[in-house]
Amino acid sequence: MLSRTAVALLLAAPAGCAPAFFKFTSPRTSRSLSVCMCAKCGSTSIFRALHKSIIGRPKRPVKPWVQNFAAWRAPGVEISCTPGDVHVHVVREPIERYVSAFHSKLKCCPGASGRQRGCYKDHQNVQRARALLALGGNATSARCLHMDDFAGALRAVHRLGKQAELDEHFLPQHLRCRVQPNALDLADPKLQGADQLRRAIAQYSARGKRLRIRGNVSQLALPLTLLQGFAFKGGRLAVTRSHRTPRDDAAYQVTKKSWRALCEVSYDEYMALGLRQPAHCPPT
Repeated sequence: MLSRTAVALLLAAPAGCAPAFFKFTSPRTSRSLSVCMCAKCGSTSIFRALHKSIIGRPKRPVKPWVQNFAAWRAPGVEISCTPGDVHVHVVREPIERYVSAFHSKLKCCPGASGRQRGCYKDHQNVQRARALLALGGNATSARCLHMDDFAGALRAVHRLGKQAELDEHFLPQHLRCRVQPNALDLADPKLQGADQLRRAIAQYSARGKRLRIRGNVSQLALPLTLLQGFAFKGGRLAVTRSHRTPRDDAAYQVTKKSWRALCEVSYDEYMALGLRQPAHCPPT
């Protein structure tokens, strides 16, 4: 099931273009920047920064949402499936992302009206819950889910080999964006400081290579300010660090049962993204 924003972007994408992602080609320098990311990977923070730099003013928090960049109608902005001179792959720690998606889209809140923060809110979220259950072979018409139910449903879908059919908020990240070979991996401890990042970016330029960067929103905040050659109207990209969902916090209801299920469904995702599974996860 796709969100309204995802549907709008899909309809605007060139025929046969998959996976489609954001691309900006500077009208002044012809240098291009592309960004691919999944739902629940910090897209609001990234697109707010892009909007402000490209258009020159912040995007108001009203519909169409900032992620619907086709509605910006800004020169140089397009939907593409061809990486730019600089290609940014925004990732998120997989289990943290699943926990966040559950709490914002599917969580049952006893006695709540549905408007309480962190609970399922509308008909679209009800449809998400039912679609997830059905994809895993469960015909239950639940309006919302508890954490164990959610993790179990995800595991059922993966065991049936249907993970590519999941809602965009639960789709494994490596199935949404191609993992670029030889990317600058910001999880590398050698790239934690500004000087190290500048040298690494300069080395790519010196070799005439197109720069590929992979990292989460917090890791990307610094290197995105170092990008040059785009003549941004609103100045350099300034990303606000996103809120982190602590997996181990009791408030997030991750039980031992749901931990086991989430570890199982996320194994291939961690491997594809070059990330290490949490120590809680049993050896596979």
